[in-house]
Amino acid sequence: MPKKIFLFIFIAIFVLGFVINIRTIKALTISELSSQASALQKKIADYQKQILDLQAQIASIKAEIVKLQTELAQILGEQIGLILSQISQLQKQLPTITVSDAAYKCPDLNGDGTVDILDAIITSNTVGKCSGTSGYDARGDVNGDNCVTSVDQNFIAKYANQTISNITQCKAVTPTPPTTPEPEYKCPDLNGDGTVDILDAIITSNSFGKCSGNSGYNSKGDVNGDNCVTSVDQNFVAKYINQTATGITQCK
Repeated sequence: MPKKIFLFIFIAIFVLGFVINIRTIKALTISELSSQASALQKKIADYQKQILDLQAQIASIKAEIVKLQTELAQILGEQIGLILSQISQLQKQLPTITVSDAAYKCPDLNGDGTVDILDAIITSNTVGKCSGTSGYDARGDVNGDNCVTSVDQNFIAKYANQTISNITQCKAVTPTPPTTPEPEYKCPDLNGDGTVDILDAIITSNSFGKCSGNSGYNSKGDVNGDNCVTSVDQNFVAKYINQTATGITQCK
């Protein structure tokens, strides 16, 4: 019996010690967690402060950028104003070059005796071109400034539908005589739409001055068959403008 009592007491002491150890471990674990939580909260607070500091710095930088942009715009505005002022002064110093109508060339550019749509097309095709530039056609430069501009176009428009006999600048000009009998010419309806019109005139104008073998030569515009597109071809097309092909001998 004493052995059983001793065993019971031993077991009771063991269990009591185990329970006490568990409580101690549990208490230590909660304490550690609380300490870690406090440390995390402090870090979070530090990070939040850093974020606020960064936001303040960003706001300051943005304000500085706006200030610099304003100053730059002011500087550029002053420089542009100065440049414009200098340009204005230079323009006043430049001599004004004007050419009187009397010095202009005859506006009958294709030499058919009349200032008409064909002459207007010549300037239109080369407007904006100057001597030495690809596409420049000296015929359209009626004021002789080596460029074809709206000034030349306006001069031709001024004498539209007038014969050269009524134009001072054309007194010494005579129409270009044909070199080949008209019966041998091709049909002036160059695009074959049944009517001689502006579209046919454009074909000759676009290929004017070109001969067989030259870039841009269009044999359709060579109505007299001399292997070159000249004012003779243009004049022949102009002669039958707005006529149907059925009424033209060469188109039978």
